[in-house]
Amino acid sequence: AAKIALINRKWTRYWLLKYMEQEDIQLLDALVLDTNPRSAHLLLPDFLMEIHMPMDKDRPVRAGEMIRIRVEKLLPREDVLRVQLV
Repeated sequence: AAKIALINRKWTRYWLLKYMEQEDIQLLDALVLDTNPRSAHLLLPDFLMEIHMPMDKDRPVRAGEMIRIRVEKLLPREDVLRVQLV
C-alpha cells in the first residue's frame, strides 16, 4: 500500500509539473512552512505541492510568510522544480 501511495504521489506531481511547463508558469505564490540556514520548505497553494528553495542570505524568509517565487528550472520527467525568491 505504501508503494502504491508513493507511485500515486509521484504521478500527481509529474502532471502538476507538466501543467506548469505547458502553461509556461513563471511566477508563483508560496507559503513558507519552515526554514533552516540553507533552505526554505514551501507550499505552493495553487497546486498543493511542497518544494524546497535555497535560502538567500540577503533576503531571509520566515515560517508563515507568503512570498513570490520565480521558476528557474522545470523538468517534469526528472521531478525538478528549482525556484528563486523574486
